Amino acid sequence: MKNTKGFFLFVFLLFLSVLASDIIAQTTDFWIRTKGPEAGDMYAIAFKHPYIFVATRGAGVFRSEDNGESWIEVNNGLRGNPIATIEQLVVNSNTGRIFGSSWRGIHWSDDNGDSWSCADPGFGPLGGLVINPNKVLFAVAQERVILRSSDSGDTWQACYQSIAEHAVTAIEVLSTGTLLAAVRETDSALAELSIIRSIDGGNSWLEVFRSPSTFGDNSITVQKNCFAVDPTNGSVYVGVFREGVWKSTDDGMNWSPISPFGLQLDILSVSVHPLNGDLYVGSGGIWRKRGSDPWVQIFTDPHFPFWTAPYFIEFNPFNRNIFTGIVWGGGIFRSADEGYSWVQINKGIINSDIRALAIDANDQVFAGTVNSLMFRTNDYGETWTQLHSGLYPPGILAILIHPSSGKIFASAPYQGLYQSEDHGDTWTHIDTFPNGDWVYSLISDLSNGYIYAGTGQSGVFRSTDGGGSWEQFSLENNNPVVRCLVMDSEGSIYAGTETRGVFRSDDMGRNWVSVNDGIPEGYQVGALAVSPKGYIFAGTWGAGVYRTANKGESWIRPATTLEPVHVDYLAINLEGHIFAAYSLRRSNDDGVNWEGPEFWSGMPDESISTFAIDSKGYLWAGSAGQGVYRSAESTLSDPVTLINGLIDLVKSMNFKQGISNSLDAKLENAKEALDKAAEGYRIDAINKLQAFINECLAQRGKALSEGQADQLVENTRTIIRVLENPR
Repeated sequence: MKNTKGFFLFVFLLFLSVLASDIIAQTTDFWIRTKGPEAGDMYAIAFKHPYIFVATRGAGVFRSEDNGESWIEVNNGLRGNPIATIEQLVVNSNTGRIFGSSWRGIHWSDDNGDSWSCADPGFGPLGGLVINPNKVLFAVAQERVILRSSDSGDTWQACYQSIAEHAVTAIEVLSTGTLLAAVRETDSALAELSIIRSIDGGNSWLEVFRSPSTFGDNSITVQKNCFAVDPTNGSVYVGVFREGVWKSTDDGMNWSPISPFGLQLDILSVSVHPLNGDLYVGSGGIWRKRGSDPWVQIFTDPHFPFWTAPYFIEFNPFNRNIFTGIVWGGGIFRSADEGYSWVQINKGIINSDIRALAIDANDQVFAGTVNSLMFRTNDYGETWTQLHSGLYPPGILAILIHPSSGKIFASAPYQGLYQSEDHGDTWTHIDTFPNGDWVYSLISDLSNGYIYAGTGQSGVFRSTDGGGSWEQFSLENNNPVVRCLVMDSEGSIYAGTETRGVFRSDDMGRNWVSVNDGIPEGYQVGALAVSPKGYIFAGTWGAGVYRTANKGESWIRPATTLEPVHVDYLAINLEGHIFAAYSLRRSNDDGVNWEGPEFWSGMPDESISTFAIDSKGYLWAGSAGQGVYRSAESTLSDPVTLINGLIDLVKSMNFKQGISNSLDAKLENAKEALDKAAEGYRIDAINKLQAFINECLAQRGKALSEGQADQLVENTRTIIRVLENPR
C-alpha cells in the first residue's frame, strides 16, 4: 500500500512538473500576436469540400470549414523569412492534393493544409498555376517559361519559352484540355498583347490573337485571374487590363470585344456563373452581365467604393456562393444571392499590413494600414474595430494623438492630413493642409500643443491652433525627404532625412541647422528617439545607430556588440531600454550592447514596420502583412525601479540643491510607500508622486525649464498609470 501511495505521489509530482514546464514554455516568447486586425490582400482561393482555402499576400494560407464564417491559419511548412506568398491554388480532385505556386517553387499539402511540402522546379519563381482534366499541372515560371508536370509536381519540364522582353502573365485550361496563355510584349513603349493556344498538352503553341494598346502606352496585360470559361456553352472570356473583355466561342481560336463603353477598364478578374452563364468582371468593384441585359455594378467595398480591387471572383462549386478577394486590404466577401448582397468574412484572417501605430492616454491602440484602413483596440488586441468613415486610399503613413485635445491626426500619400474628433469613428480631410505631398512623421509639443509634420518635398509644417492652419518651413534650399521628427525636453526639434542626415531647430521649426558631425554622409536617418537621460538616438539604413548628448553637435556610434545595421524604427521606454527594427535588437545600456534576434522570439520574421509603447510599458509592433504584435510582458521594471530612474533623471538635470533635494524627497517618500504591500500604500505612493508633479508644475518656467518640467511630469504620470493599472 505504501508503495502504491508513493507511486501515485511520484506521478502527481511528475504531472505538476510537466505542467509547470509547459506553462513556462508557453510564456517564453517575447512577442505574442494580437487577434487582428482582421483584413488583408487576397490572392487566390480553392475549394475542396467541406474546406475553402485562401492565399494572402505575406500571411500564407487560411482555411475555413464553415463556408467562410471563420478561418484558421494553415502555414506549417510555408513559414520562413519571409513567409511564402502563394500566387495560385489548385486542387487535384482525384487525389485531394492541394497545390500552390510561389516565389519559392511549388507547394503541396495532402492533409487539407495542416502541413505543406515544397520543391523548387529549378526555373525560378512560379506564378500562374492550372491543372487540366488529365490532372497534369502547368505553371508559369519567371513570367517567361511554361512548365508541365505529369507526376503531381515531382518533376517539371519546360513546354514553352517566351522570347526576350515578352512576359507570360496568365494561363488557363479549358474543359477540352486546350491551354491558353496571355503573353505581353514589353520591349517597346507601345506594348502589345497576344494569346497563345495549345491543343496537345503544351507540346506546341500557336498565336491566335494579338492586340496593341489603344492607350498608347505599355499598360496592356492580362492578370492571373482574368481567363474564365462558361460551362453552359464552352465560351471563353479574357479580361484585358485597360482594354476590356474579349470573348471566344470556338475554343479560343477567334476573339471579339464585348465590353460596353463606360465599363471601367482596369480589369483584375473575370468569372462565369456555373449554372446560368452570367458574366462577372472585377474592375473598380464587380460588374455583372446577364444575357442581353446591360452591365450592372453589383459590388463595391463599402469602405473604399472607388478603390475596390477584386483580385478573384470564384464560385463555390458545392453551394454556388460567390467569393471575391480584395487586394486593397478589404479581405474577402461572400454573396449567397448571385451578387445582390455581400458580407465581409474576415474572421481569423490576419493579413493587414500595418504602417503606423499610435496609443492614446487610455491605452487605446490605433493601427493604420498601407491600404488606408484604420483599426482600434481597447483590450490589448483581443478585438479590433475597423474605422473607415471619411478615410480614402492609398495608405496611412503616420498617426498622431494630440495630447491636449485628444484629436487624432492621420496622413495619407498625396492627400495631406485627416483628423478625427470621436476616437477615430469618423474622419474629415484637413483642407488647410496642402495636398500632393507625403507626410511621413507627425509630432506634437507637450508644452504648447503645436503640431509638426515632416514631408517628402516641402520640409516641415507647423500648426499652432490644433490643425486649423499651417505654416511651412524649409530645412534648406532643396528640401530633403523628412522621414522622422522628434523633440527633446528643451523644445528643440530634430528631423531625420533621407539623404541629408539630421537637422535641428531651436525656434519651434522656423530655422534649421544641419547637425551631422559623426554621422556618415549619404545614409538615410529613418528613426529618431529621445531617452529619459536626454540622449538622442538616430537610426540609419546601413550605418547603425548613433547617439548624441549635446543636441546633435557631435554623434558617436556607441555599439560594441550586435549593433543593428539597418534601422527604420526606434522606440525607447521609460527606463531607457531601446528597441530597434528593421534589424531586430534591444539595448539596455544606451546603445552600447545589443541583444540579437533570439530575443525577438514569437515574431515569425523581421517584418516589423512600426513601433509604439503604451503607458504600462508594453511594446507594440505593426508587421508587414501579419497584423499587430505586442510584447507578452511589460518592458518596464517594477515601479520602485522606475522611481529610481526618475531620481537619476532629476540628478542629471543639475537643478539647484534646494529644488533637487525637494524633488528627491518626494520620490523617496513614494518609494517608501511602495515598500509596503497593502493596497492603501500603493494609493499613498500615487499621492506622493502627484505631489512631485505639483512641484514640477509650480517650478515650470522658473527653477525648471518648461521642457524639463514637462518631461518629469510625463514620466511620473506614466509611473502612476502603471500603478493604477497593474498587469
